[in-house]
Amino acid sequence: MSKKGLSLEEKKKKIQQSVKDVVVDLQGDSLIQYDKIGTSNFNLSIFFPAWEIDFWAFPSAAGASRQAALSKEKAELGALQAKQSETEAGLHEAEQGREDCQTRRDLLSRLETARRNQKALKAELEAYGAADPIKFAEKKRAVQLAKEASVLWTDNTMILFKMAKDTLGVEYADLRQHLGIDEEWEDLAI
Repeated sequence: MSKKGLSLEEKKKKIQQSVKDVVVDLQGDSLIQYDKIGTSNFNLSIFFPAWEIDFWAFPSAAGASRQAALSKEKAELGALQAKQSETEAGLHEAEQGREDCQTRRDLLSRLETARRNQKALKAELEAYGAADPIKFAEKKRAVQLAKEASVLWTDNTMILFKMAKDTLGVEYADLRQHLGIDEEWEDLAI
């Protein structure tokens, strides 16, 4: 024959878990307070032998926590209302002078025309690409720097050739042939 129902130990565990869940829920809602106070005459040691914690609830504690929450929400509401009125005042101030009139419509039309014209001119400037005056000036400056650098290196090379001839007695032609430099390399048309 099979046993029906739960054993005493299983019932005790179920009750312990149920009481524990209720206590945790009440604690989470700040409806009860707890503290460990040594050994006590009234504790839940029947359900939780390891516990020596007393739980209590003061009627005024729940009201006080609700009142604190209400005060906090009222303060937040006041701050939001102040911010809303400040924003509305800023909006009203920004709308001053922007009333819809013929002069304003004419100016807005001219602004839109100028923006379209600017966009078309930018597109045309991009179409020219290399003929862009700014890019052309940058390239001209780069060419000038390259010419100056080539003249400097040519001068330095000529000084090196002269030193090699004077100290080592090497002829220019032999040195050029050894380095693979032709006769007309120094004649830069600047």
